[in-house]
Amino acid sequence: MLASGGYDKTVKLWDAVTGKEKAVLNGHAGEVNAVTWCPHGKTLASGSADKTVKLWDTVAGKEQATLKEHERPVTSVHFNPDGKTLASSGGPGEGKIKLWDVATGEEKAVFKGHSRTVSSVAFSPDDKTLASVSDEIKLWDLATGKEKATIAGGGLFVAWSADGKTLFTCDADGAIKLWDVAKGKEKAVLRGIDSFNSAALSPNGKTLAVAGGPIRLWDVSPEK
Repeated sequence: MLASGGYDKTVKLWDAVTGKEKAVLNGHAGEVNAVTWCPHGKTLASGSADKTVKLWDTVAGKEQATLKEHERPVTSVHFNPDGKTLASSGGPGEGKIKLWDVATGEEKAVFKGHSRTVSSVAFSPDDKTLASVSDEIKLWDLATGKEKATIAGGGLFVAWSADGKTLFTCDADGAIKLWDVAKGKEKAVLRGIDSFNSAALSPNGKTLAVAGGPIRLWDVSPEK
């Protein structure tokens, strides 16, 4: 099943095989900027211009919780590997990343360090590090809540490779950059589209889909 958010303030669920709409989830008071599935596939999180994050039970088609502590529109949401923690980021003027306990809906931590909009967040496969991207990339130690590193490269999307050794970022001009996490350096640039709209990494971390006009699929399997 696929999920999408839109300007009409709804979250829509789609049958990935038939392409038909299965359900419409109503509740946000502003356009929906981001959606993400929990690893177990039954819970969906959505972030909206109304400054809230909502958790949805997609089996029942009902809202589970509303998380209300952001000061600006929510730009990104991402579950950790076990689905027990959710990260969300705030828009212009906030620059904060919040971690939430999915079971209770309570705020667990706040990461501050970006001076501009945080466009995207992603948990590492080993659940030890959170990556965030703005006009720079930051890595956060989830055990201590402290910043581990800053990489001089921005973007609108960030994701981890399956082995946790590489970060992928996408720029507004369509450039897909690969970063060596240990060295904090760019190691490759992939090009194929002229602009960036959205991106998603497959659950196994081996395929990156990037939309910007045409949709292109990239094999980003870890190097052997």
